[in-house]
Amino acid sequence: MDVRSKHKIEDYNALDLKEYWRKQYNKKHKEDYSTHGYGGTELKNLKQLLQDYDVYTILLAIPAALEECNSINIFCSEIEKYITNYEFPKAVFYCLTKGDKEIQHKLQDLLVLEAKWLPTANDLKRKGTIASEIYEWINTLNLD
Repeated sequence: MDVRSKHKIEDYNALDLKEYWRKQYNKKHKEDYSTHGYGGTELKNLKQLLQDYDVYTILLAIPAALEECNSINIFCSEIEKYITNYEFPKAVFYCLTKGDKEIQHKLQDLLVLEAKWLPTANDLKRKGTIASEIYEWINTLNLD
């Protein structure tokens, strides 16, 4: 998942999301994305998503959506189908896009602990420790 913009991801706007969609669409379908209908509607819908959801949650939903939908407008109207509710979406996003095997292994451990139905106190402590390690790793990345 290549993410390049003049903004930090936390500051993404609708245009940045549309560009990310275009890149992911091109990577998946091996062709350029063409706007369906009026382009302003797509931007308006993406802007609404940014008001309703965390940017990392949206970015994680895009690859899943591209499996069955080819329009930003459809994606925006059906986003609930593609969202996975992670406790740490920023950590998941960076681990998947920039992480090596060691970091991805830590992510797997974190996701298993996150999914545990009745975690023990040790599980919660371990989850916090793993999340801290991942966020420390994220802070070492050059994200500008």
